[in-house]
Amino acid sequence: INVFITAVVMGDEDLENENVVKIKGLQPDFFDLETNLVRFVPMFKKVNRSDRVISDLEKLIAIDSSNIQYYSSLAIQYAELGQNKKAEEVISIMLGVDPALDEKINDFIKKLYNGSLINN
Repeated sequence: INVFITAVVMGDEDLENENVVKIKGLQPDFFDLETNLVRFVPMFKKVNRSDRVISDLEKLIAIDSSNIQYYSSLAIQYAELGQNKKAEEVISIMLGVDPALDEKINDFIKKLYNGSLINN
């Protein structure tokens, strides 16, 4: 796993892919476990791998569809990519789930469109 992490941080996709194959050979579901995905999202975000951030957050949502943090992280990732409509779609899924959060979700959506959510 350390070689995998090093490969990601160094941007060596060949080494990364080689280690993915090795790790999956030892533990086929390794990259689908919630505990691992939660660790990988910040790592991929730090090295600007939005493709992996998005796919890992989508896996996390599939694992735990009640975790608003996963939805908000995915929505923020889309917003950072300038995909505001997709960000709104993602975060809006949580509207009505917990009425106490609805105001915060609506505020998130307003900030998304008025430019105050993401300051580039």
